Amino acid sequence: MKKIITILTLFTLQLFAAPSGIYIETGVGMNLDSSLETKNATFHYDEDFIFNVALGYQANAYRFELEGKYAKNKLSSYNGLATTGDLTQDSQMLNVYYSAYNDTRLITSVGAGAGISNLQITDMKQLGTAQKDITYNTIPSFQGMLSVGYMLGTNFIITTKYTFFYTLESDTLKAGSKNLVSLNLRVIF
Repeated sequence: MKKIITILTLFTLQLFAAPSGIYIETGVGMNLDSSLETKNATFHYDEDFIFNVALGYQANAYRFELEGKYAKNKLSSYNGLATTGDLTQDSQMLNVYYSAYNDTRLITSVGAGAGISNLQITDMKQLGTAQKDITYNTIPSFQGMLSVGYMLGTNFIITTKYTFFYTLESDTLKAGSKNLVSLNLRVIF
């Protein structure tokens, strides 16, 4: 019983060390995967940057946020043939995190999110011939996140985050996953 009371006391003290308030987080990262599969085709693209911004509320060790992600990649092939054009993806996600604070400036977090994604393939040319633009809208999406952060001050936190991003199968798209890594800055007000 003493051990349980000691653990609960330490946990409670840990929560009081965590800041609370509204926050904004911005980040830049990379997509570590380079293909998109539809039911009829496979697109390959260059691994370019991903940008994200989130607005949320932190209540001690818990965070709740709305996040927007944006990525634009250059196409390299379509069904094995050299192709040029752009693949643009934007996602709107609702995320929940739990963060472990301790007596150091290091913070670890685990989170999950759900939302929708939109994909557009534009300016596509194959064998020198312009192709019709393709759009996939409101694709149900899910993500799991792990991060390690460092408190620069009471209200400034810089984090390195890994995200496993998953989109469900639709009428035209196969289900797919992506591995994302990013560097983020969070400011708590």
